[in-house]
Amino acid sequence: MATALAELDAERTLILAGVSHDIRTPLARLRLAVEMLPDESCDSLKNGMIEDIADMDNIIHQFLDFVRGVEGEPTQLIDINSLLQGLHDRQSRAGRDLVVQMAATYAIPIRPLAMQRLLDNLVGNAYAYGHGQVRVASQILNDAIVISVFDNGPGIPESHLEKLLRPFERLDTARSNAGGSGLGLAIAERIAKLHHGKLELINRPEGGLEARLTLPITNA
Repeated sequence: MATALAELDAERTLILAGVSHDIRTPLARLRLAVEMLPDESCDSLKNGMIEDIADMDNIIHQFLDFVRGVEGEPTQLIDINSLLQGLHDRQSRAGRDLVVQMAATYAIPIRPLAMQRLLDNLVGNAYAYGHGQVRVASQILNDAIVISVFDNGPGIPESHLEKLLRPFERLDTARSNAGGSGLGLAIAERIAKLHHGKLELINRPEGGLEARLTLPITNA
């Protein structure tokens, strides 16, 4: 039974990767055709279609991220603050005023591209479901580095906090995103476990959500 389940999972992964990859080509052609439409007669419609295509491309990108995995990337000794500074810079280029509060410099062995993807997913999730104010803070404990992403959105029912870390899980609430794939947090959870870490979603007493990533300083 275990072998059959593993084969079924591998087959589903292969199908998902193939479908996601094949969809990107006609999607690129569709975007090119839309961008060639005249601005004078259909400017608002054109902009909306371009945004919809970008949303679809982002969903496909998440599918591919999920099926590719990150296990093959080698670990490097990386200063956590350099990752947080890079996160801030990427958000600034996107026009977002992300507040980043960094603890003292500390380097641990991590997979840098995977960790970048994790942080981008958490911050993107916070901006998508919050009310536009997002803060990232790090702290060094005795045996771990904790990175928290805070938003001021509506929070999550306690019964759904762990479920949202599973693939394709979404909420029919104010924090639901009809345009999302339900994979962003699942990818972040997978990367956290790969680093022997832990990802938690915690409702803040003052309102909003904290996505808390705990990375061990030893055995990272």
